[in-house]
Amino acid sequence: FELEQSYFFNPSEVLSNVLVTYSYTNEFGCTSVDSQMVREVFPLQDLDFNLKDLYCFGDPIDTLTASIAGGVFEGDLIQSSFDSTAFIAPNTLGEWQFTYSFVDTNACLSILTRQMKVAPLPLVDLGNDTFLISGESIVLSNKIDSTAYSYSWSNGATSSSIIIENPAF
Repeated sequence: FELEQSYFFNPSEVLSNVLVTYSYTNEFGCTSVDSQMVREVFPLQDLDFNLKDLYCFGDPIDTLTASIAGGVFEGDLIQSSFDSTAFIAPNTLGEWQFTYSFVDTNACLSILTRQMKVAPLPLVDLGNDTFLISGESIVLSNKIDSTAYSYSWSNGATSSSIIIENPAF
């Protein structure tokens, strides 16, 4: 007779010398009992690693560093990884997941998974380069206007367009 069910003992705190008893009654009313002494429940490691929630496409390579050395990073955008450090390149749009796994001296596996997003850059087009004669003016604006954009011109202006008058060269 094989028992087709399994149950997990999942303590929420560090314990020692706990007797776990399993009692099973089948469809005939027959009961079987077994127990096991759990001598010690070890705590999992409290893991963390630095990862921004949002990157812009093409941002520089970022370094992920885990709070506890000795583990392994996994994730699709990882360029290289060694000694609890990973290098990621935010060069593919989308949402991405990174996992850090660590096995401690008690053979307990701790895992931390975090997500981040690589967002597209806004589209910017001021048009073709142009010549300007002294005394003339020109209006510059983003040809791909979007109300979702915020603007910052080299002269400090924040409007969606600017007038260049009598430029000094």
